[in-house]
Amino acid sequence: MDICEFLETAGVNHNQVLRAIQMEKLKVAGASHREVVRAIEMEEFKDFEDCLQDRCAKGIGAKHIYATSKVDFSGSEVPAILPEDFLEELL
Repeated sequence: MDICEFLETAGVNHNQVLRAIQMEKLKVAGASHREVVRAIEMEEFKDFEDCLQDRCAKGIGAKHIYATSKVDFSGSEVPAILPEDFLEELL
């Protein structure tokens, strides 16, 4: 699920998401080789992609990982936040 789909679950339209990225209210992180290797080595996660999101979020100093399930990120160093909670924080 990409950020647009994620926020659309909370009623935000595509253009609002793009505008938030332009205004730097949202950061988009890329995965470095180091982060991928670290994610492979971690055992705290059942899902590699969730683990990689945690590594990337930590790498950019993110406050939250935006997710539709907090359970998937119970081992995360960066806490997960649900779409409706994110909107409350954003607005």
